[in-house]
Amino acid sequence: MKHILLVLSNAVEGGDDAFNTWYTGTHLPDVLKVHGFSAAQRFRISDTQMNDNAAPYKYLAIYEVDEEKLPAVKDALASTAGTDAMYIDPALDSNATVAYFYSPITGRVQAQANKSAAQPVTA
Repeated sequence: MKHILLVLSNAVEGGDDAFNTWYTGTHLPDVLKVHGFSAAQRFRISDTQMNDNAAPYKYLAIYEVDEEKLPAVKDALASTAGTDAMYIDPALDSNATVAYFYSPITGRVQAQANKSAAQPVTA
């Protein structure tokens, strides 16, 4: 993975079921057909948060981009979105959707295999 595309979005009012069916079953596969995209995963905001502020977005998609030249990926995606090759369902609230490319500044860092039992996690 050379970059990621982070997409934060919401469904239109009352459209979550249609939105999730379309996004997972149609949109993810369509995006992964675009040059540069190699993997994707979706998330829903969790009930537990770090603060009490209302989150503006309910859904997150993370796309892995294996193409070095982001302008080419952006152009390929923009020229495909909304065409027969990439249907955009009206259940997507386009006024409540943002997308950002990110590039790594470090290598991946993982936790040590033998974590101390001094701080157990409780449910």
